[in-house]
Amino acid sequence: MLRRALRIGLICGALIPCGIGALALSATGASAQHSAGTREVTPDELRVLAMQALAARRPDVAATFADALLQRDPGDHDARLLRSRAMRDMGRTDEALADARTAWRQADTRKEKFDAAMFRAQALSSAGRRSMAQIWLRRASDLAPNEEARQVVARDFDYVRARNPWATNLTFSISPSSNINNGSSRERVSLFGLPFELTLNGAARALSGTALSFGLDTRYRFAEDATHAHDVLLELYHRTYVMSEEAKRLAPAAEGRDFAFSSAAIGYGFRMKDGPATEHSVSVMLGTNWYGGDPYGNFLRGEYNISYIPAPRTRLAFGIVAENRFGAPAPEASVGQFFASLDRRVGRKAQVGVFGSITVSDSLAASADYRDFRVGIYATPGTTWLGAEPTLSLSTRRREYDRSPFSFFGREDEEIAARLDLVFRNVDYLGFNPTVSFNASRVESSVDLFDTEQVGVQVGIRSAF
Repeated sequence: MLRRALRIGLICGALIPCGIGALALSATGASAQHSAGTREVTPDELRVLAMQALAARRPDVAATFADALLQRDPGDHDARLLRSRAMRDMGRTDEALADARTAWRQADTRKEKFDAAMFRAQALSSAGRRSMAQIWLRRASDLAPNEEARQVVARDFDYVRARNPWATNLTFSISPSSNINNGSSRERVSLFGLPFELTLNGAARALSGTALSFGLDTRYRFAEDATHAHDVLLELYHRTYVMSEEAKRLAPAAEGRDFAFSSAAIGYGFRMKDGPATEHSVSVMLGTNWYGGDPYGNFLRGEYNISYIPAPRTRLAFGIVAENRFGAPAPEASVGQFFASLDRRVGRKAQVGVFGSITVSDSLAASADYRDFRVGIYATPGTTWLGAEPTLSLSTRRREYDRSPFSFFGREDEEIAARLDLVFRNVDYLGFNPTVSFNASRVESSVDLFDTEQVGVQVGIRSAF
């Protein structure tokens, strides 16, 4: 019974108030406290009285009982947690953290470590250290004894995240690919309509290898109210490659890092809720790119998005992007894009959607002066395949160039692409699930040099909550 009472106390004592203040100390409980000085009570009874005092919003009384238990046995795990909660409720967060740390060090079982991690996260959140609280909630998720406990961790994580001015998204992936350099799939090509073909060598050919990528997106929310939020944004990205042995034979003078791409940007973001069904977001980013380790131009990008729920289980989103690319050696260009998507949830978990975009790039450089049209569909069946939740997407794209340095008649590219994403929900570590994505694409161009084929696999991780 004690273990059940303690478990309920831990769950109800999480970061979201659960409204159990009705469990105030009864007259019998008060009498027990009064008689505690004249008759011996068992440690179990004293722990129950401490929990009742916490429920009755008397943390000072609970702390007195917890101190008595710890004087008897400094290794009393439950008493240490009760004292941590009492200190937190009294606003003495340093002491609450100290007790939670001690409970973590003294924990012997998985259940005790889970409880200690939860209490440590609660104390950190109350102290305003919400990013560290999220880390400890992830540790608690890895130790959760059952699905009910994991749901409590996810609920508390959402609570802390909503109140944390910092929000950071990290991405890591390993992606074997048949074409890391976007090279031509042809060995010989014909240019300018000439009656003979040229042989492609080196990095002009498609080279196989593995992409290693890392991304970090973070924001600091410096002002917000019920409907508006203002953020400082930071985006970092780096992708490099390891060439296969076959690629090294095809292009012995090339190295994987020759095709590496990096980007860094800082900016401002604004969000506004327009009623329960509509949300607007605006961002302005200033950044710079590197290619092969060398500077490759800068960009100034503005973006507007709107998300709207026109009916239950349906979401419509669209946006506009305007970007100015400047700075040698990258070709200068002014780029505008409109994109839209429509998602519909079907049944309990299945989801289907359509998406599309139109992009126009205006530049003096032929390679950066084009019109691009893309449409696609995706479906998440809501079932499990091979222990994973799948999402399948198909898309087609057409890009038109009025000018080309390799043709008298401009250039037209047509692409078809397919992608299968698998999320392994049953494999969970620190609140992250592994993901595997399979992708394939083929581009047919009016200029043979730009015919490409690519098949790849991407392995990464995704937050479970």
